[in-house]
Amino acid sequence: MSSVESAVRKLVVWASLGFGYHNPAISTGMGSPQKNVHYCRKWMEETMSHRTFSLVVGVVFLLIAVGHLVRVILGATFVIEGMAVPMRPSVLAVILTGYLAFEGFRLSSKR
Repeated sequence: MSSVESAVRKLVVWASLGFGYHNPAISTGMGSPQKNVHYCRKWMEETMSHRTFSLVVGVVFLLIAVGHLVRVILGATFVIEGMAVPMRPSVLAVILTGYLAFEGFRLSSKR
């Protein structure tokens, strides 16, 4: 299979995410069709493992927690449509996103 065919197949699978069962072999004329094969799930499992996903989630939540923590430490105020946003939501966000980051890193380190 050439790289162009591979790219087209991935694009077709990506475009069909969320639409249930899909067979790119039927819609693109490539390969032999197989019934009841969920290509989206197969492609996603080949692309990213649970360990990698958990690590990425941990990093994203850690960045969000650090951002809120910096806001709390520096005392920065945000004004949205003339109203100042209090610090309490940021303190809650630090706790919540910190916990989610911890869980993401914990799940990524499991074997």
